[in-house]
Amino acid sequence: MENEEELSAEELQELMSCYKKELAHIYRTASAKRAAAMKRDTFHRNTLLRQCDEEMRSDIDSLKKKFGIHY
Repeated sequence: MENEEELSAEELQELMSCYKKELAHIYRTASAKRAAAMKRDTFHRNTLLRQCDEEMRSDIDSLKKKFGIHY
């Protein structure tokens, strides 16, 4: 968000709380996908794990853009 200077402390805290909740959801989803991939055969497992990591990173990048977070 480019208007961070205009946010009150409470608004900023609320924004960060929403960001953290969405980030936690991304991690939980990725963890569940990894657990499901571990049940697959060895050949497909590595491919699925790599795909899961790529999707998680993409989701995190999208979330950072949505909230205007740069780190």
